[in-house]
Parts: sequence; C-alpha cells; structure tokens
Amino acid sequence: MITVTISPRWESDVYTADIEPKKSIRLYGTFKNLVNGPRQYDITFKVGDKAEYDSYNLKYVGVITSIGAKTVTITDHMFGTPRVKRLDLEHFAFRNWDFDLEKIAAYNREESQYI
Repeated sequence: MITVTISPRWESDVYTADIEPKKSIRLYGTFKNLVNGPRQYDITFKVGDKAEYDSYNLKYVGVITSIGAKTVTITDHMFGTPRVKRLDLEHFAFRNWDFDLEKIAAYNREESQYI
C-alpha cells in the first residue's frame, strides 16, 4: 500500500490517499473549503467502481478501469465509443472526495432541463 498526501495547487485543502495499485484508492481527511464549515470524508474506490472524471454543464461519470501509484484511469461508454480519461491523483481527489452517484444523477437530470 502507498500513502500519499495530495496538495492541490489551487486549493487550501490537502487530500490523503491510500493506494493499492491495480486494486483500490481510499481518499480521506477533512475538507475545509466549505461555506458550512469543515467536513470529514473517507471514501474508497475499487477497480470497477464508478467515479467522476469531468464536468462542464453536466457531471461525467465512468468506470474505474485502472488504479496506479500516480493516476486513475476511468472509461466512459456514454457516447458509444469508449472514452478513456487518465486523471492524476490531484484531479481524481478533487472530483471524487465527496462522490455520491445519486446526487450526481439528480444534478444531471435537473441541469439537462436547461441546456
């Protein structure tokens, strides 16, 4: 197991991750950059789980196909042709520290009414 501290360039918060290459990644810590105060988080993703990889108007979710010491690869089949996205740990943590598939689905349903 590899434990890393991820210090984002544009945020005040620091993420901690335990990584088992080819198996899982656990994100945990305290997210402080919130209006309602700090929030503890502890979430584990395994190969085969869903995770967010991008957003514009909608939030895009795919299946984790690979976990490495420095990157997480997510594949999305939403548009027919598989789209493979490789996120460095900083971007993966930023997008997924509070991952909730139900909230993402509700957000996308609501947002799609206006685009």
